[in-house]
Amino acid sequence: MLKQFVIFFFLVATLAGHAHGQQTITDPQGLFEFALPSGWVFQAQQSSDSMLVYMNSGKDRVFYTENRPSRYQSLEEAKTRILDVYASEWGLKEFVLLETEADMSVDGQDAVQICYQYVDEHSYTIKESRIIVLVEDTLVSAAAAAAEEDTAPSLLEDVLESWRWLNNAGLP
Repeated sequence: MLKQFVIFFFLVATLAGHAHGQQTITDPQGLFEFALPSGWVFQAQQSSDSMLVYMNSGKDRVFYTENRPSRYQSLEEAKTRILDVYASEWGLKEFVLLETEADMSVDGQDAVQICYQYVDEHSYTIKESRIIVLVEDTLVSAAAAAAEEDTAPSLLEDVLESWRWLNNAGLP
C-alpha cells in the first residue's frame, strides 16, 4: 500500500512540475527535495521508498537518489567502501574511476563526488557521476548516468543547485 501511495505522490508531483519546465521532487522520507528538468519520467518499477529512479524520455540517461542506513563513520570511509565494491569482481563490469572530489557541499552539508564509468549489460559504456552525503545515520546519494560522455556530470550539477534539505533530515 505504501509503494502505491509513493508512486501516486510522485506522479502528481511530476505532472504539476511540467507546467514550469521542471519538476520538484520530494524524497518520500522527507529528507530532501530537488528539481529535475521536464522530460524526466518517474520509473515506478525500479523505485522504492528509499530509491527514486527517473529516466529521460527518448535518451539513454538515468537519474536516481538513494538513502539507506549507514554504518560508516565518515564520508571518506563511505567513498572507499563504495569504490571497493564497484571495482570488485562482483561490482561494475570494467569499472574505471575517473575523478573524485572531497571538498564540496550539498546545501551546506559536506559531500563527496565520484565520477566513474563501466560497461552495462547491453555492452554500452556508461559514465556516472554520484554525490554521497552522510546525514546523521543515513547515507544519501544522488547519481546521474548516461551513455553520452558529458551529460551525467552536468545534469548532477544542475540538480545539486536546486537541492534542499528538509526539516526531517535532522540537520542543525
